[in-house]
Amino acid sequence: MRLWGALGEIVQACRAKALAALSAIVVRKEGGKLEYPGAGYYTVAHPNEAGDVAKAAIAWANELQKVKQTVYPLTL
Repeated sequence: MRLWGALGEIVQACRAKALAALSAIVVRKEGGKLEYPGAGYYTVAHPNEAGDVAKAAIAWANELQKVKQTVYPLTL
């Protein structure tokens, strides 16, 4: 399984426990600059927004803020 598959499993585990998707903190690096998550993140974490770049970016930014405020259990 590739990294994206494992990150998708983390999103699903978080959703099952009503937690913010911890995978939101994983972003790509392009040209030495941190970017948004890869397309696979949106397909799993925000499927309704995945086809709209602007809505997907907003959904990710909101999720990232939730992640920063969430206390996670030791195991998912």
